Amino acid sequence: MTLEKYGRFWLENKPKAIRAISYQSYQSTLENHLYPALGHIKLEKLTAAHLDSLYKTMLSKPLSTRVVRYVHTLVHGMLKQAVKWGKLPRNVAEAATPPSLITKQMKVWTPKDAVRFLEFTALDRLRAAWYLALFAGLRRAELLGLRWQDVNLETAELSVNQGLVEVKTKGSKSRLELSAPKTLASRRTISISADTVGVLQAHLEQQSKEREQCGDHWQETGLVFTSSLGTPVNPRNLARSYKRLIRLAKVPDIRLHDLRHTSASLAVARGDSPKVVSERLGHTNVAFTLNTYVKTFANQRREAALGIADLFPRVEGVAPN
Repeated sequence: MTLEKYGRFWLENKPKAIRAISYQSYQSTLENHLYPALGHIKLEKLTAAHLDSLYKTMLSKPLSTRVVRYVHTLVHGMLKQAVKWGKLPRNVAEAATPPSLITKQMKVWTPKDAVRFLEFTALDRLRAAWYLALFAGLRRAELLGLRWQDVNLETAELSVNQGLVEVKTKGSKSRLELSAPKTLASRRTISISADTVGVLQAHLEQQSKEREQCGDHWQETGLVFTSSLGTPVNPRNLARSYKRLIRLAKVPDIRLHDLRHTSASLAVARGDSPKVVSERLGHTNVAFTLNTYVKTFANQRREAALGIADLFPRVEGVAPN
């Protein structure tokens, strides 16, 4: 059995069920990176040297260390299962050396950038989505999967219970699919501000008018963010709307996902507890939130600079020598 043939067998027969979006990610990664280079090698002939050579080639393309390590994780899992199934005596991926992870500094907006962007969303029918992205730190899938039954405007809270993702099917077709959060921490309740409540209330009224105008053509989904016909919003359409708005606002061109980073950075800059910020983002590890999502603004760095005056009590009229 070749590595490619085994990989396909492994993906179809994994003991633990995986979500459709994860299956798609595994499949595309193996098809694009592993099979072209090593797919022809017999499973029992695969060595750690083969894998190290693959990782070196991938880095030279260049691909990020995150992508290379993701390939290594998949191969390691595949071979670990092969050992359990009795197809291999040992897992050679354990002897391979994937590159150390190099993380890029996240790009975020300043408070001024965020305010300017929101000003240009005033007439956008999905304005409430941008408020939740910036002030609640919701992921794109979480925004598009949010239901009205998960929103309580009276208590100013919303619950994240599902996400909407685009899943590719055979050929070039794709479908939209609702899925449960990947981790327990992602299933969370978030408090929202009074101004965000107001924007959501206006959005609800707008949606009610659209429902009346459509009549029998309206397709009820219960989702907060829909098309003008009530159908789910395609994630790619949301991304296109976002790109159009940042061009109009002339703010730094950061990714839609970077609104989450901006949300976290603004909250920490305001003095919010890193633990609270981590819980709002749906992370299980506070250190991960700080290391990955939060950028300290320049004024914070300046305020953190200690001087000799910080070593003496501040007594009025008396200056340290």
